[in-house]
Amino acid sequence: MWQDIEGFKVARLLFYDTAKFPFAEFLAKTVFKVPTLDKLHVYWSRHKQSKGLSSSLGYPDNMILRKAMQKLPDELKAGQFKAVRGELVEP
Repeated sequence: MWQDIEGFKVARLLFYDTAKFPFAEFLAKTVFKVPTLDKLHVYWSRHKQSKGLSSSLGYPDNMILRKAMQKLPDELKAGQFKAVRGELVEP
């Protein structure tokens, strides 16, 4: 279930059934309002360009997108993440 990541002291990969726990779809639609999460960097870059900003991406962009996830209402977070927490993280 867990896999250590070489070079990191506390990071681990968690393998789970993406059909059962569709986090990418949830985050794309609910948090970032984009068609697919795998192209978030492209959509964000275009968004910046549309505002007259440089399309290059960096650490500040990462922090802005992280903040968007933190603003997610608790009831939505609880519904999506409670099941995976109970089944995978705290078995």
